[in-house]
Parts: sequence; structure tokens; C-alpha cells
Amino acid sequence: MGSFSVDTIIRLRTLKRSRFISSEHLSALVTLFNGGTSFGEDINYDPGFELIKAEILKLGGLDYELIEQKSLELLSEKSKDIRLFLFLSMCYMRKNEWDSFCDCFDALGQLVEKDYNAIFPQRPRAKQLAFGWLGEDRFLDLIDKSVASPDAHESYKRLVDCLGKLKVKLDVEFPNGSPFPARLYQAAQKWVKATEPKKEAPPPPPVQQQTTGPQTQSTPSSQAAPVATSSAGGSAGAGVSASAGPMENVKDALELVRKAAIFLIEKEPLKPAGYRLMRSVRWDSIENAPVVTEGNLTRLDPLPEERRNFLQGLLGKGDFKVAFETVEKAFSSGVTLYWLDLQRIAATAAKQLGPSYDAVRNAILLETAIFVKRVPKICTLAYSDGTPFCDPATLDWINSDVAAMLSSGKGGGGGNVNDVVEADRRAANDLASGNKVDDAVDLLMSKINESGSERDNFRRRVVIASIMISSKRPDIAIYILENLVEIIDRNNLVNWEPSLAAEALNYLVRAYTMLLTSGKDKDTEKDSAVNLNRIIEKRDAAMKRLSFADPKIAFSN
Repeated sequence: MGSFSVDTIIRLRTLKRSRFISSEHLSALVTLFNGGTSFGEDINYDPGFELIKAEILKLGGLDYELIEQKSLELLSEKSKDIRLFLFLSMCYMRKNEWDSFCDCFDALGQLVEKDYNAIFPQRPRAKQLAFGWLGEDRFLDLIDKSVASPDAHESYKRLVDCLGKLKVKLDVEFPNGSPFPARLYQAAQKWVKATEPKKEAPPPPPVQQQTTGPQTQSTPSSQAAPVATSSAGGSAGAGVSASAGPMENVKDALELVRKAAIFLIEKEPLKPAGYRLMRSVRWDSIENAPVVTEGNLTRLDPLPEERRNFLQGLLGKGDFKVAFETVEKAFSSGVTLYWLDLQRIAATAAKQLGPSYDAVRNAILLETAIFVKRVPKICTLAYSDGTPFCDPATLDWINSDVAAMLSSGKGGGGGNVNDVVEADRRAANDLASGNKVDDAVDLLMSKINESGSERDNFRRRVVIASIMISSKRPDIAIYILENLVEIIDRNNLVNWEPSLAAEALNYLVRAYTMLLTSGKDKDTEKDSAVNLNRIIEKRDAAMKRLSFADPKIAFSN
């Protein structure tokens, strides 16, 4: 237990801020625990942390007082966890309590410097995602709304210094994609400049009294008028410049257009202009798909898993207006520009909202169709943790609704309407995309039990495997697909039905790749060199078979 109780910290928080009190508050945050592990314990399943997470995931109406109190409590009694420092800092920023806000990053920096590996969460990927939260919309919105306070100049300088030190460490730990909060760092630098104490202007020279007559004495007065007019004009010009912000490069221009799109969406939510403009500014500069590191994995980090699950589950809650507005906001910034699941959710919600949203839905479909046609490989790629840019339900949507926008109007790529397995696949993918994976598997297994067609049941098991991959269970997918490969060999499907074999082999290659890169079961025997090599050999063997069955699909991997 640390040297400071929760009551002490809360008392410090209620007192008028001073340099001494800020020092006490900072000491409370950095003081380590006695006995056992000095950095505390894992709080992932702690009831208090569960309460904090539940508030953070809300769309609005957050109980910031609860978040602040629980974060302080856990930091002082249980764990030095990155997430707690960041959630606490959000509460302070919202109240413009800059001393306390800086204390969070000062304390975090000191603990990182003391023992980076000991601070929670302990796994590197979890640390990366924790810092990545500072790049999410909720925190970025607070940064944008914050107004620099002249009284906080020294705090801003301290914040810049703390963030600068943190950047060095994060760049070393994550050379291929540092989660350093660049937007906060840039804002802090601007706040320092904006609150820089102004030097006192030297006093004006004394005006010499003229006694040569009335006309001479009136001269200074007549000269003062244009000076005052000029000053007023300069002030007005400065106001316009400040409101528009400096625009020094293409990035600044795109940010201005993005904000214009947000403005249009807020003011005219039933007109397509804002939605088309947002997709234009987010997608038009993308000429090629992101570079892959292995298989179909890119270097891009996804949204945190809890946030993804929350967004994907919105349609299932039946509040389509909330679903639509939430995913549109999520799409407006960050790494979500590649996550096409959001486009499907938005279009589906718009359809459910009725005819008044038809123009908006058509705009989403058309812009998505243009993007996918220009960068077709985007549909096959995944984030660095294996999360696909398009889950199976989104691929169905692209092949039907989106493809129809570029066809003659009769639909396109929707598959045979009389294909019962295709219908089962779409139904199962819809369930899985709404976080109802158990229901999706139950549906497919019931169809397998009812059907006497080995071919149809083969295809249904491939669908189950694809759902397992999307659900981050490559191990289960591999069990299913390796059994299907035995059927492929037994019936020589590579020669007789190459498309059927290629689909199963393609998913098997993806499952092996995901297992190698996901970091799942880190402490098991999988991590031994022997087992890693065995998985690599199996993946290479599956790729050879896939190359024979369908070279085009193999090339896309």
C-alpha cells in the first residue's frame, strides 16, 4: 500500500491549487506499494476497473466523478496502470485543472523511467493499446475544446517536458508504430506559446507641448484617429485568422475540410453532402492499400477490442439513430478509415431509419463503391492484430449492396439467390457481426444436422471457420480447416472443385498467419522455436496447395 490514502488524495484535490499541493498530489501518484510487487497487481478483472470501463464505453453522460474517484482509488491502493493515469487525466482536462492533469503525465513518465516493464498492463501490446487511447475521439475532442489558460503556463511547459521524455521511451519500445500522443504534444506546445507572458512595452516618449497656436496643438489629435482605425482593423483581421487557424500544408487543409464535413453533418443530417465530403477527405488521398508485413496483416493498429465490440453491437440494440451517429463519428478520425465494417453499420442503420435517410445511405454506398473499386485489395487486409478491415458480413454487403451501385442497377455480386448455403452464410455473418457468434455457430450447425449434402456442409464448415478467424480464434479455425483439408485430399477437390478447395485453403493460410502473429497463449509451448517452425511449415504447405488451386487468391495473400 502506498503512503497516501484515497481520502488524503481527494482532500488534496479539493484544496486550492498551489505548487506545494501539486507536489503532494504528484507524490501520491508516483509512490509505490510496500511488499510484494511495488507496482501493484493486474486490475483487468477488478470490480472498480470494470465500473470505469463501463463509463468510458458510454456514448454520453459519463460519470466523470466516479471515473476520477475510482482511478485515484486504484492508483493509490492496487495498481500503477497506464489506463488509470490516462482516464484520470481526462477528468482533470475536462475541468481545466492543469496542475493535476500534468501530474498524471509527470507521474507516468517517472514510473516508466523507473521500470517500464513493471508498469501495468504488462504485455507490450496491451501497453501500446493503452497509450493509443489518447488518440481516440473522446480524448481528441477534449483537446480541441480546451482553451489555454494564462495561469497554467508553467503547467503547460511541464507537460511538454514530460511528453517529450515519454516520446523517447515509446519510440524505442515501438519502433514500427509508436502510440505516442502526438496531438496532445502539439496542443501543449501551442498552449505554451499562447500563454507566454507578454513583455511590458516601454512607456511612450513624453509628448512635447507646442505653444505655437491652436492649429499646431490639434495635430496630434488629428493623427491619432487613423492610428486607432488601423488598430481596430488589425484586431478584426487577427480574429478571423485565429478562428480559421494557420494553414501551412496539405494536412492542415484536409483537417479544415474534415471539420467542414462535420459541420454539414451536424447542421443537415438528412442531406448527403456532409457524408460524401467526409468520405472524400478520408479516402481520396489513398492511392494504394497499406503495406503488409506478413500474410494480409498491415502495420496499422486497430481500435481497442472493447470499442470495436461496442460499435459492432450497436445494430443489435435496435436504436438505429444512435448506431448511425456513433459510427459516423468514429469514422471521422483515426485508424477507422480502413475499417469498412463501419460503412456497413452506417448504411444498415440508415436503411432502418426510413426514406428520409435514403439519400444519405446511397451516398455511403456510392462512396464506398468508388473507394473499393479504386483500392480493391483493401477488402482482403487486416490490422496488425488480425482484425480484418472487412468482416464476413461486410464482405457480403460489399458484394451485394455496394457492388450494385456500380452495376446496371440490377444488383451485383450477390450470389445465386437460390443458393441455400449462401443464405445461411449471410444470416450467420449478420449474427456474428452483431457479436452473436454463438447464435451464428448454432444456426450453421443446425443446418449441417438437417442437410444430407456433404458439399453444402463442407461449405458451411468453411463459414464457421471464417467466423472463428474474425472472432480472433484461429486455433478453432485451424482444427476445422485441417479436417476439411483431409476431405479435399480424399476427394481430390483441388482438381475437381478448385474454387471450393481454394476457399478452405485460403482461410487456413490466414488462420496460421494469425496464430503466428497474434501473441495468443504466450506462455504455452507454441512459443518454442520447434512449434513456431511447425506452424510456419504447415502454412507454407497450405500456401503451395492454394497456389495450385487458385494462383490469384494465393497472390492476394
